[in-house]
Amino acid sequence: MDPTSRWPIPSTSVLEIILIKQGGTVYTKSTDYKLTSGQVDWSPAGAEPAPGSTYEITYRHRARVEPTNITDTGFDISGAVDGTMVLVTYSWKMPRYDLITIDNKGIVRRIKGLAHAWTQSIPKAPNGQLVLASVFQKWTSNQKPKVTNSAVKAAHMVDIEALKDMVLNLYYLMSQERLKNDANASDPSTKKGIFVDPFFDDDMRDQGISQTGAIVDKCLTLPVHSEVRDLAKDQKVYMLPYVLEPIISQELQTGSMKINPYCAFDPIPADLHVTLNIDHWTEVETQWLSPVTERFTRVVSWIAPTTTETSTKTLVSSTSKNAEFMRRINQKIRVEGLKPGEQITTIEFDGIPVNVEAI
Repeated sequence: MDPTSRWPIPSTSVLEIILIKQGGTVYTKSTDYKLTSGQVDWSPAGAEPAPGSTYEITYRHRARVEPTNITDTGFDISGAVDGTMVLVTYSWKMPRYDLITIDNKGIVRRIKGLAHAWTQSIPKAPNGQLVLASVFQKWTSNQKPKVTNSAVKAAHMVDIEALKDMVLNLYYLMSQERLKNDANASDPSTKKGIFVDPFFDDDMRDQGISQTGAIVDKCLTLPVHSEVRDLAKDQKVYMLPYVLEPIISQELQTGSMKINPYCAFDPIPADLHVTLNIDHWTEVETQWLSPVTERFTRVVSWIAPTTTETSTKTLVSSTSKNAEFMRRINQKIRVEGLKPGEQITTIEFDGIPVNVEAI
């Protein structure tokens, strides 16, 4: 290539020059060259290739490609640079409402509505057109048009008369309920000379006379006199009678003795580490008495008879003991500190040889 002040790049829509080099020489952007109108501009005062020489250029540009796997919601493209922008030119059909109408001559027409991306509106039928249905179009292959029947349907006179009777009955029931509510609101306690107290609360009792009864749950009963005392004020703890019973006791004491008073030491043996594989299990044998039903409270009253029964289960005894035998389980043993040439011939556990497999 013969470099001049401006050298055209074969591709169109060049966005950026990434690298220009010639052999081991790499030219610097803005110092040696710059991009001007899609061409390499060597006008800066930096270095440039020798006339008639060849150099390599790496640049980024826009190219027109045909997409593949086109669907209603997307497509695939190939050859694009990761993390760069892709410009897409497309056309699409916006959703809309259409009307299906019929005129006095029996001709069926479709009245197209105004398409919009978000807010679609149903068109109005022209004069002389009777609306039969509305059609909502989204123009996608996986959604069919939604048809809503809006045609005028004539009802039989029998159905109209029945509907009229139902409305009259509703008006009659509403008026009866309104009269009843007005009567209760004006004089709720006296009806035909009879004094009635529903025992909802104390509002109908004579507040000028000392009352010796109480109304609880719509029942007139004797009151319960109570006194509230602040336990924290007396600084005294109230507890049920009890007797201390020892649960855990330790009656032994710790002593000490010299394990090697003459400081006579044998060769230090190898270290043996056992990684305990602990096995926990619990065997429970429980014996219960037959279910015992104890009746604690039985209150029979002419006002509100109630019966309360409580069923309890009593544990006779509970005993714990150590298991006589242990289940077989594998343990991991690690030996350190063996001298050169030493070999393990046997391993015993509590005087019993055990089989060992090397890991």
